[in-house]
Amino acid sequence: MKTIKKLTYGLLAAAAPLGLAGCQGTFDEPTFVEEVPVAKLKANSTILEVKEAFWQDNSPYCVQVGTKDNGDHYIVKGRVISTDEPGNIFKSIYIQDATAALPLSINQYNLYLTLPVGQEVVIDLTDLYIGRYSGLEQMGYPQWSARDNAYQPTFMAPGLLDGHVELSGLPDPAKIDTLLISSISELTVNATDGPFLQKMQGQLVRINNVKFIPQNGLDVLGEYHENINQVIRGKDNSELTVRTSGYSNFWDTKLPEENCDVVGILGYYLSTSDPSSSWQLTLIDVNGIMNVGNPTFPLGSEERPYTVADAVKAENAGTVATGWVEGYIVGTIAPEVENITSASQIEWGADATLASSVVIASTPDTRDLADCLVMALPQNSVMREYVALANHPENLGKKLRVYATLGKYMGTYGLVNLSGNARDFSLEGVEIPVGGSGTEGDPYLVSKIIEFNPQSTSQTDHPDVWVTGYIVGTYHDYDAHFTVDNASNNNILLAESPSETNKSKCIDVQLPYGAVREALNLKDNPSLLGRKVMVRGDVMKYNTIPGIKQTSAFRLLN
Repeated sequence: MKTIKKLTYGLLAAAAPLGLAGCQGTFDEPTFVEEVPVAKLKANSTILEVKEAFWQDNSPYCVQVGTKDNGDHYIVKGRVISTDEPGNIFKSIYIQDATAALPLSINQYNLYLTLPVGQEVVIDLTDLYIGRYSGLEQMGYPQWSARDNAYQPTFMAPGLLDGHVELSGLPDPAKIDTLLISSISELTVNATDGPFLQKMQGQLVRINNVKFIPQNGLDVLGEYHENINQVIRGKDNSELTVRTSGYSNFWDTKLPEENCDVVGILGYYLSTSDPSSSWQLTLIDVNGIMNVGNPTFPLGSEERPYTVADAVKAENAGTVATGWVEGYIVGTIAPEVENITSASQIEWGADATLASSVVIASTPDTRDLADCLVMALPQNSVMREYVALANHPENLGKKLRVYATLGKYMGTYGLVNLSGNARDFSLEGVEIPVGGSGTEGDPYLVSKIIEFNPQSTSQTDHPDVWVTGYIVGTYHDYDAHFTVDNASNNNILLAESPSETNKSKCIDVQLPYGAVREALNLKDNPSLLGRKVMVRGDVMKYNTIPGIKQTSAFRLLN
């Protein structure tokens, strides 16, 4: 069994040598110069333009690429981003340009010998075939599918490419761009969006700070001579399938137990029952699993918040971003100020007149407006209650961390779209009670419903409230069950952790007949297990445990 030792993505780290020259003693040695190929074809289309031109929403289909309206051929240029040498990519290559990526399905082994990673190619696509196989747009050859009553692209004969592909220069893996995916949920919520699919399918992508969730009773990536799906889970609990061939040379690699970063080819295999699960990641080699135990945190994450200087720089660049920001409390906006143009409009220090705003800076003694962020404290919020200097002058100089959107406020550098919820800020040395207020903007947590300890199954002291949690199972046969096996369709169990299996830490949510039941029940929607949701209803005892009855609304959160 292999274990993961390398922490860098080695496959794309080196380019082929350009040649060798030298001398020895008094004898001239021959000079070896590798011939540099020059393509005669000239690209006239981007990959994305081609994919858009031949895209059909239905799948499968396969059509021949014709000419443009002016009679020109469709010619693209891209760089090879994949290799079949480790055995996890089968009879395919992927090329990528600055706009998109294009898979080519070719009935040939060892494609890496003629089309190595980093090789730039120019391809005349006219007279070749393009289509969608199980939702993935790719080049191939038409094959009839009796099940779908339509053609779909399968492997094309290698000879079909003769005269269509030209090499341009020597392989240069260093010129390959890897697209960063900030969250798996970016993929799942766009799993049926045509323009998004055209741009993202087939790209070489990197996803940071994920955890492998073992599947199929295996603690390794795959199984000998079998195709196995494992799962990676992001911090927001969104998940992505990782596909590993049992014919690869790393199928027996042990799954990392700690969080890591992952690089691979972003594939797609349409799931009609749950389109959000259609995305797949295919590792090129084992070095695609990297930084085990030391994952990369994106700027703006809770682990790596924006500094005030970061936020000011981003706002100057016109960047619109939402994330965590950290700084020291230095003052408050003065009364009757509508547009901040000078430092004199800030009440520096602890003597604050109003409780409606706060100013944070890079250091506790900063008095330079160009190194500060101003923000409103939402009215009647937990944040205003605990942060405002007018209420707590002792907060001066304390470090404040807040989840917000970078943006100008009252004409100067600031933060906007603050929720004011306890979960969306922290204050140095102060314990903020977290439990929610039961509103849609600040829902109760599961633990708060348990704390209420309702005893009645028909009366409530907390009507029409919102609560949030993870769907972890259903209550049936007089007990809690934390799988989708034999799931009930009239209730779901919620918990504060997606892996919770302790009934005492769960609440039971009634799913009345109708839209709520149709959307949330695990019997018909098993893929919802582990998903985060908000529901609205009345706090009551339900199926012997604290719960929500008369559920009237919901929102899936990932």
